[in-house]
Amino acid sequence: MKIVFVDEGESNRALMAMSLYMHISKSIKKKTLPKAFVATIGKNKSLHMKGLKALKEFGLCVGPCSKKLVKTLEDIKIAEKTRVIVLGQDNKPSTKKIVNSKNIECWPIDNPMVECKNEVKLRFFRRVRDQLWVNIENLVSDVSK
Repeated sequence: MKIVFVDEGESNRALMAMSLYMHISKSIKKKTLPKAFVATIGKNKSLHMKGLKALKEFGLCVGPCSKKLVKTLEDIKIAEKTRVIVLGQDNKPSTKKIVNSKNIECWPIDNPMVECKNEVKLRFFRRVRDQLWVNIENLVSDVSK
């Protein structure tokens, strides 16, 4: 089994999710958690500076937040047991067309690069970080059983 975090916009939410997944999975005693990947069907960008700051506020490692980790969704082999987590709008047809899997789930998390104004961008990235944190904790708990 593997996990693929897919961002429907720019790759910021998926990169944040990957960083949180790596951080939270380190605290689990079970060492065989599924490997995670980052994909996008939008723009492949490095994590925004406000996103880096929001992660650093919680002492999270920001090393894995590199655009080099991000692939287009078409470039990732999706096996039957691959768990695809779409970060964005639910039921986007382009994602379902690319991914021929029953294991698609959607986390409706806003795109911090589109949905907010400059003066509140850090606050918005914090909100995205916190939403992802809860979802990632539940995911790690589920896959570590």
